[in-house]
Amino acid sequence: MREGVSPPKGFRDFPPEDEILRKEIFARIEKIFQKYGFDPIETPIVEKWETLVGKYGEDTENRLIWRFKLPYSNKEFGLRYDLTVPLARFVARFNPRFPFKRYQIGRVFRYEDPQKGRYREFWQCDVDIVGENSPLADAEIINVVIDIFGEFSFKNYTIKINDRRILREIFEKFLEINDYSTILKIYRTIDKLDKIGKEK
Repeated sequence: MREGVSPPKGFRDFPPEDEILRKEIFARIEKIFQKYGFDPIETPIVEKWETLVGKYGEDTENRLIWRFKLPYSNKEFGLRYDLTVPLARFVARFNPRFPFKRYQIGRVFRYEDPQKGRYREFWQCDVDIVGENSPLADAEIINVVIDIFGEFSFKNYTIKINDRRILREIFEKFLEINDYSTILKIYRTIDKLDKIGKEK
């Protein structure tokens, strides 16, 4: 493969045989979402910078966001790093009837060092029930995941469930860690445990 025509580091091309397969996989996943009554939405890849950084401002976590200014303008924008922040903006804008059951499959971007299994551009698949605080909603999401795994004949898997509200209570009340940037670093370390190994 010629180096001069390769995409930037952390980005990938997909030849027809790969793209056809991926579209087929996405279609099968979407069919399950729709079976459970979830509706598709689409949001822009580009968001206003203030939307992406939210209430935490110039936090360390925001260094992972691809940030840029318009030519001849001071307006700042960024590439979405997940599908959750755009969902929150979408809900605030359209004020849909709750519970709002939505799904979205789309590209997201992270400005981090590429390594095996980690890219700067990748696909994220989100399914959410907004405005429903019942355990039944959580159970429905779990059932959706189980059905998707069954669709692709996955076996011997484990579904891990976490709730950051519990972790934050532990950090703040028992460990007396109140600095949000420190808490974010701990979250990221926990998220990477399976990849880097507990020994490290």
